Amino acid sequence: MQKTSGKQVLFLTRWYPHYYDPMFGLFVERHARAVALLHDVSVLYIHPSEQAAGSFTEVNREAHFLELKYYYPKKGFLNKVMSPLRFLKAFFKSYNKLVAMQGAPDVVHVNILTRMGFLAWLLRIRYGIPYIITEHWSRYLPRNDGYKGFFRKMVTSAVVKKASALTTVTDNLRYAMENLGIVSRHPVTVPNVVDVDFFRPPAEKENTGKTIFIHVSCFEERSKNMSGILDAVYELHKKRDDFILYMVGEGVDLEQTIRYAEEAGIKDKVVFFTGLQQGDELLKLMQRADAMVMFSHYENLPVVILEAFACGMPVISSEVGGIAEHLAPARGILIPAGDKQALVAAMETMTATSHTYNQQAIRQYAEEHFSMPVIAAQFDKLYTEATENHV
Repeated sequence: MQKTSGKQVLFLTRWYPHYYDPMFGLFVERHARAVALLHDVSVLYIHPSEQAAGSFTEVNREAHFLELKYYYPKKGFLNKVMSPLRFLKAFFKSYNKLVAMQGAPDVVHVNILTRMGFLAWLLRIRYGIPYIITEHWSRYLPRNDGYKGFFRKMVTSAVVKKASALTTVTDNLRYAMENLGIVSRHPVTVPNVVDVDFFRPPAEKENTGKTIFIHVSCFEERSKNMSGILDAVYELHKKRDDFILYMVGEGVDLEQTIRYAEEAGIKDKVVFFTGLQQGDELLKLMQRADAMVMFSHYENLPVVILEAFACGMPVISSEVGGIAEHLAPARGILIPAGDKQALVAAMETMTATSHTYNQQAIRQYAEEHFSMPVIAAQFDKLYTEATENHV
């Protein structure tokens, strides 16, 4: 794909992979790298850290892509009082450094409200730079109910109204935000992105004699409901032993989940924990699996589902968030959230039918909806509109 207008785009994000957590906000980085197919992208990420003894900066420069990550200490008796001032100081210091390296942006792309949107609003007032917003956060969903506070709501509403566009990764998230009074003059749905050149079906499928399920997540029980998956596996294992489940990832509830599987007597029998897997090791597991299993209480649109599609793999998932916008019967099975018997039935069905899904058709859907060129083109249109219609 050739560059079009070649704008300077600044990604201003609250979540991003960083020194202490390489997986945090990975979907934002993927959006930024997609945009870099068409524009010069800078990413500014500010991280207050209790582990940092002093402020320091990480800089990563590639062709058409620059990351500047600024870390500052988060500690001290007055930290709660001083934190907003420290954050503002860190922002302006790192922003000025980035501009000196890359030049002033033509458009700012905010990821994750509200704080970063307020900063973009300040840049708009001071320098006349337009901004768009992309929101990923599930806090706006009714099940989560995490959008609270009079001041936060007031600032969020004002920031969104001044944005040239508000994009959400699903229609469902956009409707949830609108129901809370967060209304944009130009709402657009732009899904998460997948590197379809990396995530791809295997050249040849290994025949193990068992159906291999895979679950990939951040192991946070409140949203991901790993215990519900294990309950279903326990019930299914009482009926048959021709399947296994790989549980891939790490997180705050990993040890709790492992203990749960041990107590159920299914760990290292039908359930295998792999820990965090990235790159080629993750791809190997995805290519080996026959179906992905997600049983979340709430979601937007998990990237791992889109990665499964890119690998030509069907998915079983609870019908939450915007998952139903893409998980049609040709690509897997939707079940009611929290319905463990429905999950047992879906997994049993998948043991008999996973091989009947059209692998190439599933992958083609991923290519047409979530590939980097497709997502880059959608954002390119929004940047052009923002800069040409900016007032």
